[in-house]
Amino acid sequence: MAGLWQFNPCTANAPIADSFGFILVLANYTNIDDTYLWRYQLGFSKGVYVRWKINADGVWSAWAKL
Repeated sequence: MAGLWQFNPCTANAPIADSFGFILVLANYTNIDDTYLWRYQLGFSKGVYVRWKINADGVWSAWAKL
């Protein structure tokens, strides 16, 4: 799950529709059941957004523009 991923207008759950860029996923631990996850969306000309989640059964926060 952690890593650098590309996104495009067809990507689900993007904060800005019809955009392209990269999503950087950071995790503090490899056990998904006990992990803090951060997703940074680095969009081309659309800005930078972040959201986070705690543990596998947690709920993603809303996207926040940085």
